Amino acid sequence: MPYILDKITNSISKLTHREKTSSDFSETYIYCRFCGRKNPENRTSCKACKMRNDVAPSELLNVCEKCDSAVNYDDAYCFHCGTAIS
Repeated sequence: MPYILDKITNSISKLTHREKTSSDFSETYIYCRFCGRKNPENRTSCKACKMRNDVAPSELLNVCEKCDSAVNYDDAYCFHCGTAIS
C-alpha cells in the first residue's frame, strides 16, 4: 500500500510541476503596429514608441504576407508576427 501511495504522490507532484512550468511560458506577445517591437499582449501601449496597441480594427484591412493575419490598412507592422507591411 505505501508503494501505491508513493506513486500517486509522485504523479501528482509531477503534474503540479508541469502546470507551473507550462504557465511560466504561457505569456503571449504581440508586435507594435507602428514600430514592430515585441510587447506583452496585455499592454495597452508600446514599450518603445508609446503608441496605443489596443486600437479597434478598421473596416479597411490588409493581409500580412508572412502569416496571413488581417491588419489595419494603416499598420506599418503585423501585430502577430512583426513583419513590415508593404
